[in-house]
Amino acid sequence: FLQDNTQLLQDALAQDLRKSDIESDISELIICQNEVDLALRNLHAWMKDEPVATNLITKLDSAFIRKEPYGLVLIVAPWNYPVNLTLVPLVGALAAGNCVVLKPSEISQGTEKVLAEVLPRYLDQNCFAVVLGGPQETGRLLEHKFDYIFFTGEDGLPG
Repeated sequence: FLQDNTQLLQDALAQDLRKSDIESDISELIICQNEVDLALRNLHAWMKDEPVATNLITKLDSAFIRKEPYGLVLIVAPWNYPVNLTLVPLVGALAAGNCVVLKPSEISQGTEKVLAEVLPRYLDQNCFAVVLGGPQETGRLLEHKFDYIFFTGEDGLPG
């Protein structure tokens, strides 16, 4: 997605945030690509059971930590780093075996459009969905049960 759509993402970030191509690369795209590369490089090791020491009670058993997915993850993306703070948690959530509902920021409209129209072509639609809209749609989303929510920003609640 990143390599195939670099110019499209740069154009969207320029439209939304007036970022130059180099600023888009440094603050958004390279960071995301590094996260993808890290996950691809380490996924096999991350998936392995982690052996742990046994004690008197567990001496005759095998003891290990098995990492399991949370389940359904909601990513509510901010407007100010709309690629970075969308794709970095997306990579982590998918690498951990979760399904993801992505809610891009409606404020960064160009980036929101790219994420909604182009990104799904690269992911399994059985475990990935994009929901568009503003605060009202986000509120409706939060009426559903999610096992993990990634949110960067202000919740808008007093106190």
